[in-house]
Amino acid sequence: MGPYGDDEQAAAHKNLVSLGFNPRAFERGSRNFGVYGACDAIRRMLRSGLNTSHLPAGDCTIRWESYSSHAIVKFVHDNAVVATANGKWVKAGVTHEWDALVYRKNEDGSRTLLEIQFAGTSNTLVFGKSS
Repeated sequence: MGPYGDDEQAAAHKNLVSLGFNPRAFERGSRNFGVYGACDAIRRMLRSGLNTSHLPAGDCTIRWESYSSHAIVKFVHDNAVVATANGKWVKAGVTHEWDALVYRKNEDGSRTLLEIQFAGTSNTLVFGKSS
């Protein structure tokens, strides 16, 4: 029977496959991002919300829902979502040594979040035009 609760669910799966339905891969995950003040910096870079007050410095949890390489990314501080963005998973080819935010400093002094690198993996979340 496999991962299905009963024979009816298994038959429905076979039916969907035989009719050409190809479900997208789905992954849900999260990671504590240990860059001091990361949630505040990310919120400002993504320009989400009208509240310009700063969040307390500290760890940020990054949650994602991935559909193939596309990801919906939520930045969470103290169990509250402080920003949401669309990103894309890219393999860097090397293992990142540290958690890191990669951004572009704009002429007006603001910063645009380009990517997030996760320590101990080659996974990178890329934002902006390439996502």
